[in-house]
Amino acid sequence: MLHARGDSMTGAGIEDGDMVLIKKQEEADPGQIVVAYVEGEGNTLKTYKEKGGKAYLHPENPKYADIPLRDCRIQGIAVSVTRKLNA
Repeated sequence: MLHARGDSMTGAGIEDGDMVLIKKQEEADPGQIVVAYVEGEGNTLKTYKEKGGKAYLHPENPKYADIPLRDCRIQGIAVSVTRKLNA
């Protein structure tokens, strides 16, 4: 499980504080949401994309920039998301 922090994936329905179940693997298909280790920054949750023969991580919030895959390493793919409801 990964505790999501921040707002970079709100467009995919993943909110700050959500718990994301991750399946450990080092490869992903385009369009899958992945957790990746970014050198100097730590883990991040983004959508894996490919364009023009280049792979990158795409945040689902337009205020953030894409991350070239050469700068990071995929650690797993998101399988499900859970969140607490305010009672």
